Amino acid sequence: MGLSIVLIAAIAILLPLFESIVSRKEVDLYYQNTSCKPYIVLEFDDGYLETYTKAYPILKKYGFKAVVMLPIGFIGIDEKHRKYFYDLDLRNGTSTSFFPTLSINEVRKLVEEGWDIQCHSYSHSHLPAFNLSNAIEKRNFLHEILTCKVVLKEWFNIEAIAFTPPYLSWTEEQLNILKQHYKFIVAHANFTVNILSSVSFTYTLSAIPLSHDNFNETLEKVIKLLNDASKECLKSVVVLLMHRVDEDPRAWDIMPSELETLCKTLVDAGYKENIVTYLQLLEKFEKHS
Repeated sequence: MGLSIVLIAAIAILLPLFESIVSRKEVDLYYQNTSCKPYIVLEFDDGYLETYTKAYPILKKYGFKAVVMLPIGFIGIDEKHRKYFYDLDLRNGTSTSFFPTLSINEVRKLVEEGWDIQCHSYSHSHLPAFNLSNAIEKRNFLHEILTCKVVLKEWFNIEAIAFTPPYLSWTEEQLNILKQHYKFIVAHANFTVNILSSVSFTYTLSAIPLSHDNFNETLEKVIKLLNDASKECLKSVVVLLMHRVDEDPRAWDIMPSELETLCKTLVDAGYKENIVTYLQLLEKFEKHS
């Protein structure tokens, strides 16, 4: 008891002296364990099989956790009944190709490894094509954006809090509906600043797509954005959006070697501890509020 009183008295004497060297704001930041560096979300869209077979081993090597945005209708019940994403493949002109997607077991293994699974619609439909003034189309729109929440809870016991619209497209009316059901809506832009100043506690986060066609140029811009945001101490979030990871990439895919370069660059630049999932991001925001 006596020792505790002595320690409290010592702190009371020393704290003003310490504050003469560093500002009170810096003291508060230290005790709150906050940082001026932006939060970074590594997002993989569409649920390609390569997210598990190629992206996951690379990220595990660096201790990173990522987010898979699933079009939940593409997930197969097991490996023998695998589903396929019928998508554009510009490597062969304007043809389309079938790309294998994740199974329930593969998604479950990612969840067990600490990955986050969130919503990317039901069937990857172009949301602006739904006319919400038409009752049937509005029902179909709601099916696209809400079925994923139900399935993620039933299959994986995950609370769906984030939604990335297919093609990053929506109408303002659709966005207002999305905000009623999700905490994070992902858009196409550089990064989201002053994130903790939001009153509504619903955030539209900006995503930077990484693709094989301009990977090095984009990565250079990303690091500059991160460093600039850190210097200005902006409360910001950077979403790095990726698709398929494969040695034979389409224009908007990346190669395994490029993902390795991304991970190493983030570590070397000192951003490893700032990489979060959407569930972790929400937890940090709730602590701040």
